[in-house]
Amino acid sequence: MKGLYDEPRWEKEHETWAYLRDLAVVSNLPWMVIGDINEILYDFGKEGGNLRPAHYIRAFRDALTDCDLSDFGYTEDKFTWHRGVITHIHTHT
Repeated sequence: MKGLYDEPRWEKEHETWAYLRDLAVVSNLPWMVIGDINEILYDFGKEGGNLRPAHYIRAFRDALTDCDLSDFGYTEDKFTWHRGVITHIHTHT
């Protein structure tokens, strides 16, 4: 099992995507990334505040494509964070 910690600074996220690409070549078996990578795939994934620069969104999408990863989607609350309050995410077993 490998671990990944997302770089919190926007200007260094390319390092996270490079590491993700490095992980992708370790094995040819199916794999997945689970957790909050703190990035969006599309502009509508963010509400309020400054717009996310398009080149950051594109870099994330390119990394997922390069690693043959896709977003499973999410059917609960659209956002997990609201004005300083983290929404509890329920899981079903």
